[in-house]
Amino acid sequence: MILTNPVFLSGLVLVLLIMIVVIIYNVYQENYHRQQMRQQFGFVQEDALLGQQVVSVRDGQVRNQEQETEKPTLLRTSKVAQVEAEKEEKINDSVLPEPSEPVNETKLSESEAISEPIGEEIQKFSVQEVESVSSEPHYFVFEKDENADEESEQDAFFTDDSLIENVQLTKEIEEITQSITDDSDAAKTTYLVDPETFKQNEFANFDRRFDYLMYIGLSQWQEISAIPIFSQTRFYQVLGQTENGVFELVEPIPDKRYRAFVLGIQGVSREGLITAEELAYFQQQVTQFAQKMKGKVASDDERNYLQRARAVDEWCEKRDFLVDLYLIPAQEGRKLSGAILRQKLQAMGFVWRNDGMFAYQKNDGSLLCTLSLFDHQPFGEHSFYQQHEGVLMSFDPANVPNGEHSFGEMMVLLNIILDDLSLELVDDQRIPLTTEWLMEVQSYIGNLQQQMKEQHLEVGGYSAARLFA
Repeated sequence: MILTNPVFLSGLVLVLLIMIVVIIYNVYQENYHRQQMRQQFGFVQEDALLGQQVVSVRDGQVRNQEQETEKPTLLRTSKVAQVEAEKEEKINDSVLPEPSEPVNETKLSESEAISEPIGEEIQKFSVQEVESVSSEPHYFVFEKDENADEESEQDAFFTDDSLIENVQLTKEIEEITQSITDDSDAAKTTYLVDPETFKQNEFANFDRRFDYLMYIGLSQWQEISAIPIFSQTRFYQVLGQTENGVFELVEPIPDKRYRAFVLGIQGVSREGLITAEELAYFQQQVTQFAQKMKGKVASDDERNYLQRARAVDEWCEKRDFLVDLYLIPAQEGRKLSGAILRQKLQAMGFVWRNDGMFAYQKNDGSLLCTLSLFDHQPFGEHSFYQQHEGVLMSFDPANVPNGEHSFGEMMVLLNIILDDLSLELVDDQRIPLTTEWLMEVQSYIGNLQQQMKEQHLEVGGYSAARLFA
């Protein structure tokens, strides 16, 4: 028989051996290539549409975008990702009005949501607790940290460095600081002024709560032909002491001489907290400038400064938000004409600025609010020949003086637009906003500005404008 034929059996065994060798070789090759891929691409690529992450604007921490959905919109902008962060999950503040339950919404009818006027009682709305009486989605929540010490939180703003953890400085900062203090050549030179004496002075252009200062004393009077670039990322200023002993902004003007300089870099802004690397670069640039001018350098203590700046940054981050109010056609499916909108806004006193935003200024010249397209985009010339889903009106509480009253003024303008163009007021999810919610926001704005005042930050003033610009 064929099955018992030795030649056939030998051939069958040979075929099976070849198949086994091929299979083993293929398995080996597959495992080898998998190992190579793991070595080169050993990370997990997240879905581009699900579970997106954004960089926090001030502390640099990564947060899930789907968790950042509450309003009003957080305004601190990340200089790394250049994305607009949304409101923090909760506000831990012992000063704000904090109801024991979340503030919730109850929907009003269309006529109430659109045309109900904002009267004097809204502009002078008193702070009170509002209990949750509805299962409707809430817009923002006042929550209190039960373990927080109310008095210590108030005192921690910019003043008590001992309340903040020490900041680990980079090696570059340590080396630069050491080179400044150990400059043996500078010790042998006679200077017109000792820069160490400036550490106790106050300068109108700087705020020591968030500005880091360095000082240069010269051995002879010198002119400035050009001002070097001391930072690529942060706002900085250079003051010079003139012949009359006054410090003023340095200008490269012939025959204008200086005997000392004070240089300051702003470490806290809406771009976030200054990093140790950025501060080290500033120190390095100032040191090189002083060496070219044959000057002696002194500087503030960077450890204390970074501690203080971090406290300022955290305080500001909890309070920096933008009130966004969306206006859409009340009739479903209808679009808003860009030409009609432009005509209406300009008739009301809105001005179309170079940045594409419509802005409304108060009688004193200060900005009250801005208006953009529904998706936060500015108006272009082509926008006035198109139909739009709606528009967005924004109010910046940290920069509009007399916030509660100003918010009431904006609501008057808002109601005129709503009535004349048959629009309704909603949030970014197209959920109607009620008068009660607007009153709560107005009260919140008043409390925010009161806290700023207690910390010597006058809304619209020099320091506040820099922190919230």
